[in-house]
Amino acid sequence: MAAETLLKFDHVSKSYGNNLVVKDMSIDIKDGEFVAILGPSGCGKTTSLRMIAGLERCNSGEIILEGNPIDAPARKVFVPTNKRGLGMVFQSYAIWPHMSVFENVAYPLRVRKTPKAQIKEEVQKVLEVVGLTQMSDRKATQLSGGQQQRVALARSLVFNPKILLLDEPFSNLDAKLREQMRIEVKLLQQRLGIAVVFVTHDQVEALSLADRIIMMNQGDVQQEGSPKDIYENPKNPFVRDFMGKSIMIEAEIANTGSNGEIEVVKAGAKPVRFHTSSHHFDAPQAGQKCFIAIRSENIDVVPMDVGANSVIGENIPVFEGIIRTLLFIGDQYEAVIELSGGEKLHFYLPKKYDWHEGQNIMMRFSRGVSVWPE
Repeated sequence: MAAETLLKFDHVSKSYGNNLVVKDMSIDIKDGEFVAILGPSGCGKTTSLRMIAGLERCNSGEIILEGNPIDAPARKVFVPTNKRGLGMVFQSYAIWPHMSVFENVAYPLRVRKTPKAQIKEEVQKVLEVVGLTQMSDRKATQLSGGQQQRVALARSLVFNPKILLLDEPFSNLDAKLREQMRIEVKLLQQRLGIAVVFVTHDQVEALSLADRIIMMNQGDVQQEGSPKDIYENPKNPFVRDFMGKSIMIEAEIANTGSNGEIEVVKAGAKPVRFHTSSHHFDAPQAGQKCFIAIRSENIDVVPMDVGANSVIGENIPVFEGIIRTLLFIGDQYEAVIELSGGEKLHFYLPKKYDWHEGQNIMMRFSRGVSVWPE
């Protein structure tokens, strides 16, 4: 059974003066779904989150929560932040230093005039969930960054919000603690079954945490879908390049077929030809310049003598080259590989083989090859 839509943006726009920061945005968040809004600084992601929270008002369109408008300028509807029933963890955590952990977490319930006995019960319950039961009497200044983040999470969860909003909550943590907190937040969300809207500029955070990614740039939604789909099937060059490094090789369309497939040729000392239906041309034409693109993890580099003696599948592009520069960096090698056509590619090689500079290699594109307009 499909989850119900909990929150909806219906053609929402937001501007500051003449600066349009969110442009005609239409998205929906399902009950129990973990959604990441991903993009570079200034793309409109945090503004979108703040509009959900009621900290910013949209200029046009409607924001609908559980079927009811909470921000609809044309209808003169605006539900204030404290009436929306949403929890939010800010980038800075916003923990009050003069209060204990218990007092910080209890604050939202006290504002709602919850009876004292219930406050104690609910706070103890949520502190147990985030693993801070033994620290309820400590002041915020006595806590580590990870512990402060847990306090902020507990405070946002204590009143059972409809949606939890996270604004780059890991950005102030060191790399090891970020990794740990990612896992803890995901486990927490799965345990509670709560919908989460998570804003980040970090691709790893979005890929590892989200059920669905909403990719933004300059106020526009560029693409939305599962992490796997966004990474493996980007719709445009911005999404392709933002989601991770791709190896790009100049080529040319040799022939086109009626079934949408094209033949691509890479000229050079030893030309490479292959057919593919994975291309981003509206109307491909023979002779048109293009780029062959592939994620580096889908490339198999082997010494020439190994590659020459192996069986290569049909229609797998195979390039020959030579290692011009080789650097040992511990768990792998960093290399510059020059293809037979003259292009130089920056690449990482596994320690599986005994590499050396000047070595002839064979580079096989195993899967995930796509072709893009130049």
